[in-house]
Amino acid sequence: MNQPTAVRTAIAGMSHGHVTWILRNWQRADLDIVGFWEPNRALAERYASQYKFPLELVYDDLDAMLDAVQPEAVCAFGPIYDHLRVVEACAPRQIHVMVEKPLAVSYE
Repeated sequence: MNQPTAVRTAIAGMSHGHVTWILRNWQRADLDIVGFWEPNRALAERYASQYKFPLELVYDDLDAMLDAVQPEAVCAFGPIYDHLRVVEACAPRQIHVMVEKPLAVSYE
């Protein structure tokens, strides 16, 4: 059986509690975590220490991270208020996005 091709994936935000499922699995063969965007450095440092990923993968600027690591997909685990920002940054770059629910804070 063929091994699946790893998807170049970036994580946008780490404040949502569900981020831990992907952090626990950050070295899976079918998942290539190429970068993290997290403006809260203390939170990023805590998770880097706990899940043993290099802090060099963490950016405090979303656009800089997307341009530097060029992911195929982004998983958004930050505040709901950041979901639109993540989608608006990824869509013109043709990057697939998965956001935690709810998608937005309003219908507007």
